[in-house]
Amino acid sequence: MNSDRFKTLIKVAKKHKIKSLELYKDLVDKIPNQDLKELLKENILAGERKHRRFFADADEEVDKGYDKREYKPGCDDEEGFKHLTIPLKQGAFISKYYPDRNFNDYDALYLGRYGLPENIFRTLMEFKLHKIPDNCTITKAELVITLCTNELPDKGAPITMHPILTDWSEKTVTWNDGPKMAREHWKIMVPGGVLGALCIDVKDYVQDYWECPNHGFMLIGPEFLNGVIGIEAEDYGPHRKAPYLKIEMECGHDE
Repeated sequence: MNSDRFKTLIKVAKKHKIKSLELYKDLVDKIPNQDLKELLKENILAGERKHRRFFADADEEVDKGYDKREYKPGCDDEEGFKHLTIPLKQGAFISKYYPDRNFNDYDALYLGRYGLPENIFRTLMEFKLHKIPDNCTITKAELVITLCTNELPDKGAPITMHPILTDWSEKTVTWNDGPKMAREHWKIMVPGGVLGALCIDVKDYVQDYWECPNHGFMLIGPEFLNGVIGIEAEDYGPHRKAPYLKIEMECGHDE
């Protein structure tokens, strides 16, 4: 079977899996017995972890363009902690002013507003979370980005981080043809005028979407004011790094 056919089959399987998972969760929420509800939820999540790992491994087999971005597992320390660095799988930005244009060929990712109210940018990122071991508890998770443009006011401004709910590709995504995102979000304060490395606490996101279908997240800047933010999209020396996740875990000895 060729890789294109295999990718198509995986995409169809994912689509049906997500619909089934949503149906199961809706049914469980209607069960009055709280103990039974929690037990069923745990069983659903346990099965979802296995499916998630299968689909992620299958994607990895046919996604040759991802080979250059390798995981960097850290060593155990004396207290049983592990450290894991997860590189960016894919990233892109979209523009409301150019709603049908793909910006995959840029070396930075932009979000926020530049000048006119309709000149708005949003950034999409996706990381593979399936390498996190099942027998580990996440104690710390940070998104590390390098700011190359920061036109926010001196007092800073909030950006929001929205989980993405559907598949997307950095090579084709546009404003008009972008993926669906969740209403739920996390708010992040970004200082104005500051450039260089910025660490963002994403522990809640990683914990939630490690156990659920993960399509990455969308970063939305303060679109009510003029202030664009630029993030390095590729590695350019020691001080200009592409986004990555830095995970710290406390792990048991169960396999």
